[in-house]
Amino acid sequence: MLKKTKFQQSQVLDTRILPRLDVADTLLVYDRKILRAYPRFAKWKKQFPMAIAVDAGESLKDLRAFPRLLQAILQMTTGRSRASLKILAVGGGSVGDFAGFVASVLKRGVALELIPSTWLAAIDSAHGGKTALNLPPFKNQIGSFYPAQKIYLVRELLLAQPEKLAWQAQAELLKVGMLSGGRLWRDLNNGSRLNAQDTLLKFASQAIAAKWKVVKRDPYELEGIRHILNLGHTLGHVLEGELGLSHGESVGQGLLFALEWSRDLAMLSWRDYYSCIEVMRRHGIERKPLKLSHKRLLVSLSQDKK
Repeated sequence: MLKKTKFQQSQVLDTRILPRLDVADTLLVYDRKILRAYPRFAKWKKQFPMAIAVDAGESLKDLRAFPRLLQAILQMTTGRSRASLKILAVGGGSVGDFAGFVASVLKRGVALELIPSTWLAAIDSAHGGKTALNLPPFKNQIGSFYPAQKIYLVRELLLAQPEKLAWQAQAELLKVGMLSGGRLWRDLNNGSRLNAQDTLLKFASQAIAAKWKVVKRDPYELEGIRHILNLGHTLGHVLEGELGLSHGESVGQGLLFALEWSRDLAMLSWRDYYSCIEVMRRHGIERKPLKLSHKRLLVSLSQDKK
């Protein structure tokens, strides 16, 4: 059985612009698309003595490409001790997954900090301490539990992403709202409709706190408690892999399915079902016509690690 070592909650720091950091022994791993989306980043990254640009996406997490990237990182970090070395990842979920896994195994574990550049990462994947690589066709089957010491939410960087990506992050926000209930769900339910970025700015801290409340009770997924954070993700990952939908779109459709199934099993009242559906509709998530064969659905579901 996995030994329960200390699982330290990340420190979340909210800042308007990219922070000034001690970079002497820091390896910067960043999504090269940020250079185009956020021009200020090009000047900021010059302070780092070690930096590697990566192409974000599932191909970055492919285990078959991992040795080549790790070789480049080992060459850059030669002469740095485990105690002094730190990896700082700037990017979305795939960059955080990749860099987090590297940090967890490099020299048997070095310090890790994150600057999420997408709203999906900022409110969800950067928090909770899970890293992962893929060995196609299997997704996220290889990974570690390795929370970052610090996570910086840089508002200018997040606001530089296209509005459509902010809309896609709302599924994760609504997921944690449904699970936590209380003030977060009331606020999401009762507030006037805002644009996606304003909504995420308003509720990010509440969503992060709600996720960590679950994570702290079951950090290594040994008790079954943390499994609730997978709400909408089982079918969502199938749609993402088979139909090429974005993660946010896939989770949104997965949430709608979970609500309907719970209603049909009499685990959710019709009143609560319609309440949830209405909140999702107000936040831009509605059912889409999707085509997927029964055979492909079953094959993909059988590969799900959950």
